[in-house]
This record gives sequence, C-alpha cells and structure tokens, in this order.
Amino acid sequence: MAASEAVALLETLRAQAAEVAAHGRELLRRVRGGRLETREGLSLLELRPQLLLTYLQDLTLLAGSKARGGSLGLQGATLGRLLETRVVLEKLRPLEQRLRHLLEKLLRAAAAGGRGAEDPLSFRPAPFNMAAQDEEEEDDEGRGGGAKAPGLGGGRRYVPPRLVPVACDPPEEPEQRSRLRARRRALTSLALRELREELGEGPLQEGAGPGPGHAPPQERHRRRWEESMLRRLSAPRRPRPQGAGPGLDDVTNLGAFPALLGAANQDSSEPPQKKRKKQKMGKKKGRKGFRRRRR
Repeated sequence: MAASEAVALLETLRAQAAEVAAHGRELLRRVRGGRLETREGLSLLELRPQLLLTYLQDLTLLAGSKARGGSLGLQGATLGRLLETRVVLEKLRPLEQRLRHLLEKLLRAAAAGGRGAEDPLSFRPAPFNMAAQDEEEEDDEGRGGGAKAPGLGGGRRYVPPRLVPVACDPPEEPEQRSRLRARRRALTSLALRELREELGEGPLQEGAGPGPGHAPPQERHRRRWEESMLRRLSAPRRPRPQGAGPGLDDVTNLGAFPALLGAANQDSSEPPQKKRKKQKMGKKKGRKGFRRRRR
C-alpha cells in the first residue's frame, strides 16, 4: 500500500470519527433534555441495527488483530463486547419471529405509500359507528326494518330486522293421531303392496320382507349363484312354521283399509273396542292337611 493511500484512509477515518462523535453528543444532549422518550425501553427496530453494527466493528477489529499475528489475550475488551453482542442478538431472535408478520405488513404499507380498502391493517373495529344516535333516528330505523351497516355511508347504529311472527300448530288430538296411524298402517300393508306390484307398470322389485319378490338375502344369494354357475343346489331343510305368518294378519285384517277412505266413509255405528284389563292370576289357596293313608 502506498503512503498516499494510507494518508487518505487516515483522513477519511478521522472525518468519520468526528461525525460519529458529533452525532453521539447530539443524542446525549437530546436524552438529557428529555426530548427522547426512553421510559418504555428501546425499540426493536432501532436496537437490532445498532447491535449488528457493533458486532461487525468488533469482529473486524478481532480479524485485523489475528491477521497481524496477535493473540486473543490482547483483545480482551473486544472479545468481551463481541460475546455480549452475540448473546443479545440470540435473545432477540424469538421476538423477531413473533413480530415478523406485523413487521412485514408495516413494510408493505410503507412501500405502497398508503392504505387501501383491502389493507389488513384497516380491518379493525370502529367504535364511533356504534355510538347511540338521537331517538328520532332510532324510530326511523325501526320503521325501516333495519339500518345501513356501519362503514357503508350510513353512520347509524345497526338495528337487527324484526322477525315475522309464526303461528304455532295446535296439538293433535288422540283421535286424529289414531286415524293417521291407521292410515299409515294400511298404506304399508302386504295386500296393498301386492296390488301395487301387480297393477303397476314398473319392474318387479326384490327386497327383504314377506310377499312375492321379497326373498331373504340368503335366498337371493343362492339364486344368483345358481344362475351364474348353471347348477342347482339342494334346497336346505326349512323349519316347520309354527302358527300363521305375519303376512296373514294383513290379508285377513280388512279393518285398516277404511282408514284410506276418510272419516266420512267409515262406519261409525260400530262402537270402539274397549281395552281389556289384564286379570292377575293368583295362586289357589287351599287347606293344608295330611294325605290319608291307605289301609
């Protein structure tokens, strides 16, 4: 390095040191005068650049000392400041992670030069839109069925719309419930279902339950296997039916079909059946005695 370059670097360093000293004295004077608010601590955005600058300065001094062949023992003050700054930077990292989202929004807002209608920072409650207005305005809002939403130019308090009154259905009487139950039972009876399948134009439907076309699942599976394999299986032995099946009650019981004709066509001359009271079967009481011996 030439002597002229070294002299130029020294002059530059002296000028920059004078500027830094003047800036430091100005900051000290402002702090002592109370013009800098430091009661709430330092700002993260101000502290982090200062710590990075101090860390780079100490790291440069340490690297220069090692380049000249010096030892770390001679740079005790520089090494201590370097370690302290590194610890503070590590402690600030969790705070930066928590505030990253807010800092990014602030940077975008600063780069855009203003807040738009879709700016996330503008999505905040507006208490002044919820302030109570005069009674006349409230009456007008009540007659209109509601007010404009806050933020749309109305500036009025929001009044929810009134609900339309709905009449409640009267409770059903026991006779009406019994008629509906009889009509539902008649519509689902086996005889009516067979008539619907015979007279209807739709295809035959197979399902579980009594009646034609309602085979159990095992029977349908056996029938499909026989049709696919072209082989007849021996019919399984079926247990002997004990008593009449449930389908015979629907065929013989024709009292449910008048429920389909309405209450006017039903024969009202027949008195309603009374419920039989269950009689308790008690044990027969007899005299206790001894058997007579045979002679």
